[in-house]
Amino acid sequence: MNSIKSKDNNNISYEKLGNGPGLVIVGGSLADHHMYHPLAEELSKNFTVYNYDRRNRGLSGVSKNHSVDSELEDLEMLISLDSTPKVMYGHSAGAALAIRAAAQGMDIDKLILADLPFSLLDENRSHSAENHEAEYQAIKELIESGTKKVL
Repeated sequence: MNSIKSKDNNNISYEKLGNGPGLVIVGGSLADHHMYHPLAEELSKNFTVYNYDRRNRGLSGVSKNHSVDSELEDLEMLISLDSTPKVMYGHSAGAALAIRAAAQGMDIDKLILADLPFSLLDENRSHSAENHEAEYQAIKELIESGTKKVL
């Protein structure tokens, strides 16, 4: 595994596989690079794949400074490692992060999005919001505890 230092000095670990245009895999909230390694190996036949552990996951450092903005800063640093056209594959919450990165104008040429975590607005909206709030609180408590745990 390789690593880079984030703007707030957190260690961000990543594996780099293959040759070709750059492709960054942005995993979901509860995953690390291991989950995406088979995909990374397949994609590495045509791309230089950067498969990383988002902060507070896998081999990346534990940080209490965990926000969408800090994750976007980490992603921007990772994107800057490759000078070729960039493709970004985002899965689940990683898809939402990829959309935010593209909206901010990061150096991304194409997005591939899977299992976006967005709900339809309907009569169950308040129930969904309550469930999301409970999930958010549970994840926030794990981050604030400063330990890595598997849910």
